[in-house]
Parts: sequence; C-alpha cells; structure tokens
Amino acid sequence: MSRLDTLYGNLSYYNSKVSYWSTSASQYSSQISSIDGELSNKRRQRAQAGKLQCKINELSGANTSVRDSLRSMGSTMDQLMGESSAVGAAQSLCAPNDGHISEAQSGVNSLIARLDREIAELEARRATAVEGLNYSNNMASRYAGYASSTRTSIANYHE
Repeated sequence: MSRLDTLYGNLSYYNSKVSYWSTSASQYSSQISSIDGELSNKRRQRAQAGKLQCKINELSGANTSVRDSLRSMGSTMDQLMGESSAVGAAQSLCAPNDGHISEAQSGVNSLIARLDREIAELEARRATAVEGLNYSNNMASRYAGYASSTRTSIANYHE
C-alpha cells in the first residue's frame, strides 16, 4: 500500500468520524430541545401551583378570621342571653371548612414537591445532554481538523 493510499484511507476514516460525531451532536441537540419543552411546561405548572398555594393560604386565613369573628359574636350572644351555647354553635359553622382547607393545602404541597422533583430530574438530564453535545462537537471538530490536515497532505503529496 502506498503512502497516498494510506492518506486516502485516513481521510476516509476521519470523515466517517466527523459524520459520526456530528450525528451524535445533532441527537443531543434534539434531546436538549425536547427537555427544554418539558422543563418549560413543568415550570409553568409549578408557577400555577404556587399561585394556587397562595390562594389556599389566603382562604385559610379568611376562614380563621371568620371563625374568630363568629366566636366573638357567640361570646357576646352568650353574655347577652346568659347562656353558653352560642360560642360552640358559632364555631361549628367553620369546622367543615377546616378539613377541606387542610386537604387542599396538603394536596397542593404534594403537587409542588412532585413538580420540584421532576424539574430537578429534567435539569439533570439536560445538563448530561449538554455535556454530551459539547463532547460530540469537540470530537467532530478534532476529526475535522485531522481530515483537513490529511487533505493538505494529499494535495502536497509528491511521489
């Protein structure tokens, strides 16, 4: 095998490596785009869950204010009427809300925790894909440089 044949063989090998690593980079780019879409969706869901959490907290505060007002009103009624049943009756009006509000708080807290975990997992997957993309691009560039050098050697070859 002549030196020129060896150079052409090397050029073919380097070109195949450029193609391989370019394809790999393209696949990582597609993976990153897909993950970016998922991350955007999860972050939007997380923001909505955060807003819902605020509304539930406001509702809890409102329920506490209503309970306190009813307790005060019941106490006043008990004093005016000389009885002791109005406070309990007034407070029992808010009791059903307490359980529902607690369930809603628990549910939204669980949702937020799940979304935070999913976002963290997607961010980790994205970071890994970015590393793969960078490595693939570096390898494609390296082999492109080898191919360029080999083409120069072929062009300058004299027997």
